[in-house]
Amino acid sequence: LPAAVAAASSRPARYAMLPPKPSARGRSSSRGQAARRGAGTGSGTAAGGKNATAIWQGRAFYVQMERCCGVSDQVVSVRLDEDKYVRQSDVLRRGIEKYFDGQLRVETLDVPTLYALEVRVMPEEAHPRHGRRFIAQEAEAYGGKTIFSKIASKKWPQLDHVIQQLQEFCRVPVQIALWGREVKAHTGDSSVPRTPREVQQAVNADTRDGVARRSNTVGQQTVLPHATLYCMHPGEEARELHTNANGEAEVVLYPGNFTLICGEGSNYDRLSPNQIAVPARFALLQVAVTASMKKQCTFYVVDHLNRPFPRFPLKLTAKDTDAQPKPLHLQTKVNGRGKGRLGRGIYVAAYDAKDRVPQEVWPVAPLTQELEVQDTEV
Repeated sequence: LPAAVAAASSRPARYAMLPPKPSARGRSSSRGQAARRGAGTGSGTAAGGKNATAIWQGRAFYVQMERCCGVSDQVVSVRLDEDKYVRQSDVLRRGIEKYFDGQLRVETLDVPTLYALEVRVMPEEAHPRHGRRFIAQEAEAYGGKTIFSKIASKKWPQLDHVIQQLQEFCRVPVQIALWGREVKAHTGDSSVPRTPREVQQAVNADTRDGVARRSNTVGQQTVLPHATLYCMHPGEEARELHTNANGEAEVVLYPGNFTLICGEGSNYDRLSPNQIAVPARFALLQVAVTASMKKQCTFYVVDHLNRPFPRFPLKLTAKDTDAQPKPLHLQTKVNGRGKGRLGRGIYVAAYDAKDRVPQEVWPVAPLTQELEVQDTEV
């Protein structure tokens, strides 16, 4: 015991004064920091054994930026340029709101803190419009997540780095339920055909005998299991999503507007809606998307004597290459029929000359015919 007392008394004076005992407010701040370490990642526990993500579960959030302002008259520093803090904060605000498509709002606060340029994710309840500002340690004690701190890093913020940190923290679960819709049709014409029955039932039969055909359509919806779709955001690679046996696909996104498209070569035409808006809220976002099937089209090719043309190579090219980028190649069977799926739009049917065969040696006369695939047609 005497040796311990002597050793303690020989320490420098600056160690003799111990920090005060943490108050209730300090303890709650430490608990909040422990919880925030797990928020956004789904791991870790806060004091009392509660899950760390519980402090953010179901809560909306925004970005709060605290910048140094109004202290140049109180201190003497050659390094302090308040105008630069204003410029840097404006660049960050515009960059964040543009990248996240306006879904993640940015609130800028002027604070009398030297060299402060802090970026935090704050709960919606702490927004200044509710009558009180939470800054610095009060913001952290309330549950705010510090994304960047110039005071701590002693560096100016980089927009790309701040956006990356926001993406990693602001993770919103999204569940997409994919439904399929296919339009079926049948005809009720009882007129005596002047051409083969197959040609009479063709979608463009009115161009041959002047008789317009009407069809009754019936739409059916069903879930689409094991389907593939892509989720895209500007400036990033497309995320490939796969639905499960229940037709649901799950993905974790960040606030913003995302575009959904069908996979290339898929039997599905378009998605409705084809864009989803992910809000700034840590809650499951459920979206129902309907995919319209490409129409199962049957083509009947006849010769100049109205006889079925077997093994005829046919190529159908879409006028709108964005909707159907690649042509459809098919060959008729012995009965002159050929089947394939096409999306909605206008197509040009032509003889499929392989290997760039000159037109002079084609076995048929030049063939070019337009046709349109609509919702009410098969």
